[in-house]
Amino acid sequence: MIAHTTRVHPLAATLARVTATNTYLSTQYGEPTEADWYRPAALYTASSAALAAQIAKAHERLRTTTPIVVAGSLLQGYQWPLIHAAVACYLADRRVPEVQPDDVWLHHKHGAEHADEIDALALTSTRFYTLPDDPDAATPTRRSCPTGSPAQRPARYDRRSLRPAVALLCAELGCKERALWLFVADGLAGTMAWLLQEQQPALSLAQLDVELAGLVRVPNSPLYTTQIGLFTLTYREQLHVQYDRATCCYWYKTADANGDCCTTCPKRPTAERDALLLKDIAEQYKARLQGEAVAH
Repeated sequence: MIAHTTRVHPLAATLARVTATNTYLSTQYGEPTEADWYRPAALYTASSAALAAQIAKAHERLRTTTPIVVAGSLLQGYQWPLIHAAVACYLADRRVPEVQPDDVWLHHKHGAEHADEIDALALTSTRFYTLPDDPDAATPTRRSCPTGSPAQRPARYDRRSLRPAVALLCAELGCKERALWLFVADGLAGTMAWLLQEQQPALSLAQLDVELAGLVRVPNSPLYTTQIGLFTLTYREQLHVQYDRATCCYWYKTADANGDCCTTCPKRPTAERDALLLKDIAEQYKARLQGEAVAH
């Protein structure tokens, strides 16, 4: 008797590898059937009651109706799983999934009106983008990207998939697209810097900067900015690469923040930011030593 096996789609295999090593976001391939999953194509439209509910919730949570603050907060809540999935797949297998609004499902922990509480992502498109030497180059729905700066690939497709949300939020709330694209640039560059260092701690500042340049320093891209960069801090004679953001996430406006900014907020004075980061590094170092002591 001949045993027949069903071949796993290359993108499904990549997502499985990403999920196995990622504790921050659950990703899956295929249309979900459980409750509290929503398609952005249905949620983020001008006539969507869910969008109106998200805006109202943001007013309450942020304690302001300032357009750029509300739009920035909503966009960051929506974009992070798309960006995280694109960058994680790129780093895992040099593949970027299709994340158009019609091809994505998002899981909201507490209903569609809570834009900032997305904990899972499902991708339904069979299309994915690779470099020419991908081992699954024969897959019919695979699209080859030109060689050169491969880090541009997540940026290219994420900005295309986020364009409808950016345009809609600007139309609904009356803010400028340029300001919102900076949130996208920050999200892409920050995620790339973070995941790259988790996977390859030995990367130099110059190597990391090349990857960031491929995301946010491409001429004529809406993501282009020179405000985003990297810097280093020294602790116990070791260099620690840190990410320099372009935008404020407005967390300080929420009730939980009590008016305090994030450690890396651009609003903080540089010396204050560096002191807080060094304190965090020292605490992580101490925790690691304690963990090693327990293990032995």
